[in-house]
Amino acid sequence: MYTVVAAMSGSILTRRRAWPIRVLTPAMVATGAAWLFIPITMRNVSGLVWEWERKVPVVADKHLEVRGRVEEGVVEVKKAVEASRKKVDEGVREAREVVEGWVKNQ
Repeated sequence: MYTVVAAMSGSILTRRRAWPIRVLTPAMVATGAAWLFIPITMRNVSGLVWEWERKVPVVADKHLEVRGRVEEGVVEVKKAVEASRKKVDEGVREAREVVEGWVKNQ
């Protein structure tokens, strides 16, 4: 049920967009929700699909290529988030020091 609701939410969010976005977003949101809410079933389905893909080597190779690129993208996003978090923490620390300096002077 949660997966269906997530797919409908993806459809609502992309209501006035271009048709590729309107088609792909609900499918991606539903897939993500399925991995979150029914992981064992998704693991079984994924294994079955992988067995079918291995019968066509070109498809299996492309699958591995895309998966590798997605994993690299996730690593890069994590690095960017960590760098952003450090910058924000540094800015907050500097601002706090300035405010503490003002309070000490008064």
